[in-house]
Amino acid sequence: MELKTPRFATAIGSNLYAEDRVEYFSVFLVAVISATISATIIIIITRVVPMQGILGSGFALKVQQQQRQKHLTRRKGPAAVLIQSLWRCYAADENSMSLATWKPHLMPCKPTTQ
Repeated sequence: MELKTPRFATAIGSNLYAEDRVEYFSVFLVAVISATISATIIIIITRVVPMQGILGSGFALKVQQQQRQKHLTRRKGPAAVLIQSLWRCYAADENSMSLATWKPHLMPCKPTTQ
């Protein structure tokens, strides 16, 4: 005895098979699109993050340079005052042999006659 499947069952079975194919295809498409998007994001991140590091290190170097310049500027004033004070002491000394002082320009005061 042979069992025959009814006609409506064959139609339902083929319809289910067709729906499974569509579902597998849609799952495949979602997987491919997801993989493509994630790969693109990974590529972008691997390119951008090192650039941010380069920019960050450049910014850090600039800040360090500005701090060094600020530190040197603070030290210039006191150093200049010290050098000027030492020069005045040397130039005002009676035993100074330097011609770059105000001594050659000093003349004795002439008494005024009236």
